[in-house]
Order: sequence, then structure tokens, then C-alpha cells
Amino acid sequence: MSPTRQPQLCASEVAILRDGPRVAVLAALAALRADGLVEASYGGRVRSRGWVEPGRDPVELAIHATALEAPVRVAAFVTRLMVAIELDEMRASAERKVSRHAWARRRTLDRLRREHGRVAPGCGARDAAMAVALFGEAALMKLDPAFAVTVLRGPPQEPSRRWYFRVGERPADRIPLRPDGTEPGTGLSYSPPGGRCGG
Repeated sequence: MSPTRQPQLCASEVAILRDGPRVAVLAALAALRADGLVEASYGGRVRSRGWVEPGRDPVELAIHATALEAPVRVAAFVTRLMVAIELDEMRASAERKVSRHAWARRRTLDRLRREHGRVAPGCGARDAAMAVALFGEAALMKLDPAFAVTVLRGPPQEPSRRWYFRVGERPADRIPLRPDGTEPGTGLSYSPPGGRCGG
């Protein structure tokens, strides 16, 4: 490939060349999020909002359509038929544009990193997608920390309730206590003679 003629790659193609389909999904989500077209839903899932114009990146369109039906976990997008088809198309397109030699891919990605090295919240959809395609989860965390933490790591977990009981009590007689030993609703607490025993 002539050094004066560089391949023109979209964010999905860049992501697939760099690190595969999962990063392509993250790049598409970054673009959709920048335009307010997806949001975090229950259980760390992603839900679509509004309608998208037909001319968007095909992976973005597939993700948006998939998450319109029901909220979807980030890891599950690559297994959804519509998204998987578009990811395969993007892989084929990227391989047509860039030589399969590792050095050619490396050179292309290095050039793009130099051109798109700055990541800042509030950038446009295309810049957000390219940043995540090139730098992965770290870029998404910088662009939109609250969204990224929720959909990548899940919502904060409630502390688990433990059951404490006196030695010799039957399981049916157990009373749920707060971690400090206080019984909810009474303000009473106790320290079993033999110590607390987890159920």
C-alpha cells in the first residue's frame, strides 16, 4: 500500500482491527450515547431511546434496534443476530481496506492514535466512537464515567443480609439483624454467648 494513500476506516472497522467485536460494540455505544440515543437501564443493561437516522454506522443501527426491543447487557450484543451480522460485515470491510499483515495494521492504528489522541467529555458522536475504538474501555470511562461504570461493571450491589442466631436456635427461629447486631425495628441488640454464627 502506498504510504501517501491511507485507508479510510470508520470507528467500527478500527475497533475490530484493534481488538475485535466487543470494542466495536463499545465504540457504537459511545456514539449513540453522545447523541442521547442510549441510556443505562436496570441491572447494568443498555436501553435505546428515540429514533436514529438511517445513515449512521450499521453497527450503531443494529445495536439501537436491538436495545429498542428490550434492554441488553453489553456482553450480549455480539450474540444478537442483527448485531453479529453487521460486525461480520465490518470485519470483512476492514480486511479489504487494510493488509492482513500485522505491521500494516499496526501502522494504520498508530497513525489513527496520533490523529485522535485527545479524548474529552462532550465531544461529538464520531469522535467519541473513534476514541473508544482506539483506546477501549478507558476512553469510554473518560467520556461518560457514570454510564460506563453502570453498563461495564453493573449497578452497585446492596450489602447482603446475613442471618445471625444464638447457638442452639432452630433455623426457623432466626432473626435477621443488622451488621451491628441491632434487630430492625426494635433497636435491640445482643451478643450470643458463643459468638455470632452465620446461617
